[in-house]
Amino acid sequence: FGDYSLVNGNIAINIPIGKSFHNISYSDIYSVGYQTNSDLLKRTFYYKYSLTDGKTSTNFSFGHLIRGNGVNNAVSNVYQNQYERNSTKFFNSKILWDFNDTKLESNMYWYDHQDELAYNQNIGGWQDYSNTEIGINFFSKLNSDLGYSQPAFNYSRETNSNSTVKDVIRDHYSLTLQHDFSINKLNVGLGISGNYYTDFGWFNAPGYKISYNLNNNANIYHKYDHGFRIPSFYEMYANDYIYNGNNGVKEETINSFEN
Repeated sequence: FGDYSLVNGNIAINIPIGKSFHNISYSDIYSVGYQTNSDLLKRTFYYKYSLTDGKTSTNFSFGHLIRGNGVNNAVSNVYQNQYERNSTKFFNSKILWDFNDTKLESNMYWYDHQDELAYNQNIGGWQDYSNTEIGINFFSKLNSDLGYSQPAFNYSRETNSNSTVKDVIRDHYSLTLQHDFSINKLNVGLGISGNYYTDFGWFNAPGYKISYNLNNNANIYHKYDHGFRIPSFYEMYANDYIYNGNNGVKEETINSFEN
């Protein structure tokens, strides 16, 4: 118990079974808030399984998060009893293989997020948003006399809905390659990522970094990256009392330099 009727409780259990470990936790936080409409509720359940056997490491985890809170923002003088509540479920798996000069990693994940926003929690008028994503990626690190390379592949499918737009799907495919090597005091890193989105098309993200060691305490450094950002579902399709989306919004790109 604490100030502002804050109630905070949690429990965690760690169970070793053979070479595996099982972690289970639950937490609950509630408060009436320190000012008008700042009450909050947060409940979390989490489970993780881990196993290391020789050169193989396996991890699985899943959880469920429930949250609710009053909202204070720029329109609070008009909408004085705003409230947001959401629920998030997730699953994640990671498997690592270590073969000395070659390391492999496989990841798979899924999450489901449901969000509701009301301009007045007592009256209703809830605006619903949902986001579901499933993805898989493979990563490797290869060491050789020429340096080390890190190729990777990623795929994800994102599905979004709100009160007026249903099941907007975005598939994302990505191939990435990074290579780092050194020649005496010169260190070089090269990388490129090719990305395809079913609703926006192709985007490439190249980059490099170069450094030269003058001595043990100083070096000369230069870095360049080309990046991009795809508009979110909320930016394109939101339809609530705070923001109206624009499905004609375009992607953003940036070139950054660092010395």
